[in-house]
Amino acid sequence: MKTFFQRLGASGALVAALFAATPVLATPTITSFTPTSGSTIGLASTPGGVTLTLIASPTSGAAVVSVTFAVNGTTVGTAAGTSPFSTTWIPTAAGTFTLSATILDTSTITTGASASTNTATVNSIVTVTTVRTVTVSTSAGTTSAAQDSEIFLRSTAAMSDAIVGQVEFFLDGSGTPIAGTTKTQPPFNTAVVLSAANGFSVGAHTVVARATSTDGSIVVNSATANLNVGTPVLGNAPPTISISGPSTGANFAVNSNVTVSAVAIDTDGFIPSGAGQGVTFFVD
Repeated sequence: MKTFFQRLGASGALVAALFAATPVLATPTITSFTPTSGSTIGLASTPGGVTLTLIASPTSGAAVVSVTFAVNGTTVGTAAGTSPFSTTWIPTAAGTFTLSATILDTSTITTGASASTNTATVNSIVTVTTVRTVTVSTSAGTTSAAQDSEIFLRSTAAMSDAIVGQVEFFLDGSGTPIAGTTKTQPPFNTAVVLSAANGFSVGAHTVVARATSTDGSIVVNSATANLNVGTPVLGNAPPTISISGPSTGANFAVNSNVTVSAVAIDTDGFIPSGAGQGVTFFVD
């Protein structure tokens, strides 16, 4: 008995060939790829870098051969096994980058007598930015203090494209840091005496914090903090302190928690807040 295509003769053979050439269109399935398109990434400041992650599955009945990760067309890592697949990319410059992930499985796409490997690719366009910040402030927001008193200078410093190696404090635009104020690790805080020897004459002054990267290639200055130095207070007046709570005569249940608070003022200096400093509370 002749088949349908045999009955068509020569034209039937052509139709049969066309049916045989129909490709297998199934491909690996991609669920997600991160970082997602439109993401903004701070330029890496640690060896950890940025994690590229693909969640995907192979064609039904097939297994994953490999996943290739690329940045602007250059391979930066590969992965195998089971989903999720990931690798690490360490950006070295700011800009816009096209990230891609290509999954290859053991199936093939067949077209007639030829076959090709079965892959699926996803792209993500991200922006890498450079962020460098430095701030400076005086203890408790102090804007004025007596000459020869001691105040606290505080700074925060961060670099998304480097590691902060040190922070220095400068007075009135001087190119030399205030003596003893160079800090090489956070917190970048330091006590400073407002003495004439340190450059603090009576009058208005400005203080700037300067952060420098570990390799010395990046230097960032903070905005200025204003400080008015007044005439010296003879005798260095001691601080005053008072208990603000609980009030005298208050009663509490045994084993209950009681919050004790105090107000401390140093008119010609500051109350430090570091461990083992500042206000200490006693009972009996």
